[in-house]
Amino acid sequence: SYNASGLKADGNVTISGGTVTVRNSGAMSKSIKSKATVTIDGGTVTLTPSGAMKVINSDASYSSGVKAVDFVQNGGTLTITASGAAGRGISATNITTNGGTLDVTNSGAGQSGTNDNYTAKGLKADTKIALNAGTITVKMTGTGGKGIKSAGTYTQGLKADGSGPTLTVSTTGSSFGSSGSSGGGGMMPGQQSSGGSSAKGIKVQGTIYLYGGETVVTTATDGAEGLESKTTIYIEGGRHYFKCYDDCINSSGCIYFNGGVTVCYGYGNDAVDSNYGRTGAITIGNGTVFAYTTKGSPEEGLDCDNNSYIVINGTGTAVSAGAQQGGGGGWGGSSSSSSIGSATQGYNLYTGSYSYSAGRYYTLSDASGNNLVTYSFEAACSSSLSLFTAAGMKSGSTYYVKYSTTAPTDAQTAWHGLYLGSSHAGTNSAFNFTAK
Repeated sequence: SYNASGLKADGNVTISGGTVTVRNSGAMSKSIKSKATVTIDGGTVTLTPSGAMKVINSDASYSSGVKAVDFVQNGGTLTITASGAAGRGISATNITTNGGTLDVTNSGAGQSGTNDNYTAKGLKADTKIALNAGTITVKMTGTGGKGIKSAGTYTQGLKADGSGPTLTVSTTGSSFGSSGSSGGGGMMPGQQSSGGSSAKGIKVQGTIYLYGGETVVTTATDGAEGLESKTTIYIEGGRHYFKCYDDCINSSGCIYFNGGVTVCYGYGNDAVDSNYGRTGAITIGNGTVFAYTTKGSPEEGLDCDNNSYIVINGTGTAVSAGAQQGGGGGWGGSSSSSSIGSATQGYNLYTGSYSYSAGRYYTLSDASGNNLVTYSFEAACSSSLSLFTAAGMKSGSTYYVKYSTTAPTDAQTAWHGLYLGSSHAGTNSAFNFTAK
């Protein structure tokens, strides 16, 4: 009933087959606990931790499905259904997945302490999370719940070949405590008040590397960001989709789109937000990003305080839609630059007001009608600043945006409203511009 464990070992725990079921409800109890490594190689493992958390001598302990120094899954099926206050699905120093199916559902609510607030986590690591392969689903419904949290680094997929897991993360719980965003009190949009904790899809203190796989992250409440790093984010490959109430992607440092395909749909705040505050805050390399917000002013598709902080150093594709940049002084600051920091190909910052409609397919093409990219919005989007760049765009040339109501059928890549490698052509004119 107190600090109990279903399976406990001072050494390694390895499950290679069979059926293992553990239900634990005692305070601070663990379904599987090891002072070394827990490895799932096969079998069907079902864990149901539901015990309460306690703080003893300023040290918090939680009910968990797996508690170990290292957790490794190579195969099999692991299902964890957690419900204890601030409980954990998996809690380890390092978490690695190389295959198998991992399904974590956590409904644990947040809990207040004397000096801190505590919230539930789906996957929680103190040093490193490496999701190399597998089918992984994390669903959080409790207040302030974090789907995936690493105090160190987060790596997804393999750099060598761009392969990776199929990852789905959702969080629907509201903020816990006094945390919140925008509103009154002079707070900037998305800025949190102290003393509380917002729900998050993936929250990382260190660097994030997305090398491959397919990612779908959804959030539903104020302050709930999709992918957050306190340092730097590198997107190098894979396909990633974020549909978030708060920022889809947020970093205190730089955000690099160096490969893969990323779609960010923000409906309560910015789509992509870097707080780096100088040149290189957002870099478009050889990746593709479609970032838009339907919230309206002052929220932005690509927010880095000033257009001059954006850099294009490859042949990637970027389409954004939202409000104007706030300027170097941040939200409500001075006017932003009319040009980005530097570019190795043509681009345009379209500052004309345009209302994009859902159900239409917009195509960016050159004067000869060659399709550069086709994109479609999930909901109506009123934009006063759109960034366009794509391989082949040249300074001084004119480009056209046209739309139709028919989706491309020949796209080499179709991903949540983004269509690449298509010959699709719009039939109705929207606007045109001259590339810088």
